[in-house]
Amino acid sequence: LINVELASAEGVGLARSGSVLIAVVIGGTSGFFGPIVGAIVLTFFSVAVASVSPAWVAYLGLFFVWVVVVAPKGLIGFISVRSRAGYADIAFALCAFGAWLLAIVIAVELAYALQFDSHGDGLAHIAGFLLDGHSFMPWCFAFLCAVLAIVFTRHARSAR
Repeated sequence: LINVELASAEGVGLARSGSVLIAVVIGGTSGFFGPIVGAIVLTFFSVAVASVSPAWVAYLGLFFVWVVVVAPKGLIGFISVRSRAGYADIAFALCAFGAWLLAIVIAVELAYALQFDSHGDGLAHIAGFLLDGHSFMPWCFAFLCAVLAIVFTRHARSAR
């Protein structure tokens, strides 16, 4: 038997090369496990988040921008710097992370519900809750979460 192995253009195409570069930037190049962590995060977004929300690409893009701006050495570099911080710094950073996450998820899901909803009702399904994108209250709640996140972020930075 002759073992025939095929190499197609898909293996070196734009989508595959782009996803590898995104994984490396997210994970970081400062350590051996950086690209591995980046690949795990990229797989998490493309599998777990995609199964919950059609806006997974928007979440991946926002996370990528966050990594480039806040953690230029990737997640591995960010974790190594934060691990030397005190407990108050870590607590404020985790609270800021949770508040930012809530604000961004609500805002993105409401925007997607208004723009791409197949039913045309503008209802966003978030963790079992139905939020109306036409109503003012969910947007106010997302704004208040963002303000709270800014306060926690400032406290985390000043605790350093």
